[in-house]
Amino acid sequence: MARVFPQAAISSPYMSTERETFTVWMKSLVYQTNGLTVYNSNGEITYRVENYDKSSNEVHIMDLHGNILFTIRKKIIDTNGDIIAQVKPKQSSNGITLGEDVLTLEVKPRVDHSLVVTLVTVYGLIKGVV
Repeated sequence: MARVFPQAAISSPYMSTERETFTVWMKSLVYQTNGLTVYNSNGEITYRVENYDKSSNEVHIMDLHGNILFTIRKKIIDTNGDIIAQVKPKQSSNGITLGEDVLTLEVKPRVDHSLVVTLVTVYGLIKGVV
């Protein structure tokens, strides 16, 4: 007897079962802000990344409608306000800060570390430190 194994349905509009190709335009759609715009393969805007104040340590990742999906403020926070990961200056066991370029990255359990490291890298690129 043959067995049928149904594939689990994807419940997120931000995931697909097929490979996706996006175009990332390193320009904001909002006048005089830092950010980037992401288009899908049909040329439709799917994501926006904005930093509304150049002196701010806050970057917003939004959907097409401007709904904030993630905020990166040296912390990665989900839509419920829960901290998924946090970056802070690395300190020695004596409490001495090791420098601005040495950081501690704390990631909650059951969170994809590679995604967090990628987001931290993108944040560094946007801020011009990577």
